[in-house]
Amino acid sequence: MEIRGKLFLLWAIPCWVLSAFGAFCCYVFVFGIFPSEKAYGMAYRITNGWGRAVLAFLFCRTKVVGREKLDPRLNYVLVSNHRALVDIPLCQVASPVPFSFLAKAETLSYPVVGFLVRNMHLPVDRRSPESRAQGFERMVEHVRRGRSVHIYVEGTRNRTDEPLLPFYDGAFRLAVATGTPIAVLAIVGSEKLSPPQGSFRIFPFGRVKCVWTETIETDGLTESDVPQLKQRVRELILRELEEGIL
Repeated sequence: MEIRGKLFLLWAIPCWVLSAFGAFCCYVFVFGIFPSEKAYGMAYRITNGWGRAVLAFLFCRTKVVGREKLDPRLNYVLVSNHRALVDIPLCQVASPVPFSFLAKAETLSYPVVGFLVRNMHLPVDRRSPESRAQGFERMVEHVRRGRSVHIYVEGTRNRTDEPLLPFYDGAFRLAVATGTPIAVLAIVGSEKLSPPQGSFRIFPFGRVKCVWTETIETDGLTESDVPQLKQRVRELILRELEEGIL
């Protein structure tokens, strides 16, 4: 299994590079030509297509459940668990609404990804309290402009044997501060494609299920309700993880 996972990289990495270059050319054109609001929507469609291409060359069978629970006319604070690198294209493919990721500041230096983060996503240096505070204000402004944001509530990839890490408060504080509904996504099985422990490997022909469990209204709630929101979301995701792919 270890050898197969490493050998498959000989296929996966060239495919990623070629698809990333094609997406980058599209991004440069879109952000260079169109007004920011129109470019944002067009860039998301490009990213969605790129995500589908990535899952296709990984031969990943993806089942999305509950997409109809999200209204494409509304914006949300989207939250999910995070076990594998492939969770990023999975979220893009699963979501019926355009969104921005909360991204680590170091991604600004990555090829292609850095360009997209600067133009569409929300970078933050989590090691700096000042940067985190500024990042939260940018997220509030972003959501109040009618855009959605996706946050991995564990803060990082879960590399442990536990189903979930402790949740951070940020996504829930953001939803409460803006009165924006929380849309809960459970990603089931992605760790079989790209195991979070050990050296970097990719395994083809995996099965993944992405489940939108429900949306949670936050209008009228305060920061005192954050612990209850965290617990409710945790229970929703755990329920899907325990059920498995089936």
